[in-house]
Amino acid sequence: PGKAIRRFVGTVTAVDGDRFQAGLRDPVTDEYRLADMELDQLLPHQAAALSAGTQFLWTLRQTDQWDARTRHSRIRILERAPLNIDQLRAAGAAITKERPARG
Repeated sequence: PGKAIRRFVGTVTAVDGDRFQAGLRDPVTDEYRLADMELDQLLPHQAAALSAGTQFLWTLRQTDQWDARTRHSRIRILERAPLNIDQLRAAGAAITKERPARG
């Protein structure tokens, strides 16, 4: 709900107790900043799996209703690709072999 007013791509640098630290980059302005964030912004299973190097999208949304302005913070963990480079090369080679020659 609400309008996105800011977005950041984040990379976790450390997890400490009920908090985590991250580097944040604004994809529009390329602005970079460090942040100290609370783990309770994540679902319990996400917080338990969080480690240095985890990447996420952080969106700040704003809703204006009547005489009140509300801001919401949403963090979405970016899942890593399930394939490594060797798997990608093997898949590419297999596709090349299956493709009929044109001409």
